[in-house]
Amino acid sequence: MRRSRNGKGKSSVLLEETAGSEPMNPFKCAEKKYRKYQKLQTDFRDVIDFDNLEANTEENRKRVRHIHVHSSAVYCIEGHEGLFILPRFLSESTQLAWSRRCLEEYPDPPNLTNLNPHFGMIQGIWRGSCNGDLVAASHLRALRW
Repeated sequence: MRRSRNGKGKSSVLLEETAGSEPMNPFKCAEKKYRKYQKLQTDFRDVIDFDNLEANTEENRKRVRHIHVHSSAVYCIEGHEGLFILPRFLSESTQLAWSRRCLEEYPDPPNLTNLNPHFGMIQGIWRGSCNGDLVAASHLRALRW
């Protein structure tokens, strides 16, 4: 990472792999691409909108395949065999229940997170954050799946 001046006296952050650094895995590359950095406009051209397929770029529309099933829409994406997209498959209440589990249960031991290599097994990140624990809130912001 290096900082450069943009000609207006403000600096911007440029991400780059330096010689000798470990190559980034696909998740890390995607995370860096879509994470919002200050003063940078996020580019969503590669994000596929399954609710409005016509709103996608022509290149993305060509990659999406509709699989005909009896009761609902199912899509797959060329180059990502085994990944199936099921829009509106879960009800809103089911989505909320899974979201709650992702925040309250899955970050706790014995489950592993991206924080374990740095901080060991951490208990109660969500509850601590809700109760004003600044360390837990910091851990929650750093949590990735």
